Amino acid sequence: MLKQLASVIFSVRDLDRACDFYANSLGLKLAYRSKKTGWAEFDLGSARLALQQREPSGGGTNPLVSIRVANLEGTIATLKERGVQFMDNGAIHDEFYGRWSNCLDIDGNVLNLFEPPA
Repeated sequence: MLKQLASVIFSVRDLDRACDFYANSLGLKLAYRSKKTGWAEFDLGSARLALQQREPSGGGTNPLVSIRVANLEGTIATLKERGVQFMDNGAIHDEFYGRWSNCLDIDGNVLNLFEPPA
């Protein structure tokens, strides 16, 4: 079911400035960046730190924790049986980088369940 931490995702106001900070100030290795989608990822070994451009001001919210799963449908079904609440009723979103769905912890923090492409 839940396998490992995939990434921690921060919302940022300015992707260029944020990438500069993480790469040049902290010395992290940029693994991926798309100005088109407003997304960047820094390699942290077994997980990634991801930055997502938010409009208009963004930033400053709780980070989104992304957890890698092997079977997204099965994981959603099991967690729903356990009473876990899902955003969009557990809808699965298909993207070029994989599939995902968001659930909530007991305090309303978002947990992203992520299944990479086969």
